[in-house]
Amino acid sequence: MRRLEVLLNKQAKRLKVSHHTFGSALKALRIAAAPGTYFSYKRGAADLGTETSWADFIPKAEGFQPFGPSDLPGIDEVVAACQALYQTRLAEQADRMERKPFFANILEPDDLQAHPEIMDFVLSDAVVRSVTGYLGTVPRLMGVGLYISPPNESLKSSQLFHFDGDDFRQVKCFINLVDVDEDNGPFTFYDANASALVEQQLGRPWGAYRYDDGDIASVCRDHEKHVLMGAPGHGAFVDTARCVHFGSRARRSSRVVLMFHYVTVPDLKIRKGAREFEGGPIFDFAQGRFEDDRLRTMILAGRAK
Repeated sequence: MRRLEVLLNKQAKRLKVSHHTFGSALKALRIAAAPGTYFSYKRGAADLGTETSWADFIPKAEGFQPFGPSDLPGIDEVVAACQALYQTRLAEQADRMERKPFFANILEPDDLQAHPEIMDFVLSDAVVRSVTGYLGTVPRLMGVGLYISPPNESLKSSQLFHFDGDDFRQVKCFINLVDVDEDNGPFTFYDANASALVEQQLGRPWGAYRYDDGDIASVCRDHEKHVLMGAPGHGAFVDTARCVHFGSRARRSSRVVLMFHYVTVPDLKIRKGAREFEGGPIFDFAQGRFEDDRLRTMILAGRAK
């Protein structure tokens, strides 16, 4: 199955097939291969119900929801833990930046065991119910990282406007761990409505595709650009598959954020073999304390190989 997907992926890129067309075919292929898994995650969302304020926390039309330090339980604890880790890893920072010198994870799997407050927040009721309400299915945790963007002069890759292609709908959560302003390259995006115009007018072929700032500005001139600035604890849930965005244009000082990533089952990620690389997110999560929790076991154990 993987070899077939890799081959089809190459052909779709060569032929410049649209993201929607190829993604729909890939999603259907994966659902057909494992329908029981797909429907179990759907049923899990129904079992959770909607009788909670968190179910509509992330607006479905706009595709994002900002928050402050007092809006989600557990933010203070997770910020303190991540800030401490960041301080201990400063000396190791350069070794992590080889693959993406402007954006790399310095969190290690053992850190999640030593600082349980990180996964407690990522899997908290408020977060899980917010993401489930938005996606309409129990999600799968795709990655967690403590990311640093040091001062740089580059303008490439994810520093350019783009959509993420891991799913049709996905949720990334960004939490500032330092004061973030224009100098340290804040995450910047347009909402899903404005971004739909980008896809309509500028196209969106399958695969990594970047847009020029001027082209985006011409399409989104009547829409607000959202810039994720603020003190530690400020952040946002953003559907980066629907909201065109860029980040890490840090010119004078470093940006440091906790970022974790939820997708549906199945997602649209093309897996070509080994995925581990220095500075990449943590993909593997020990179930440990959550092994008796069916919902969180699904979120962790549903990770695609």
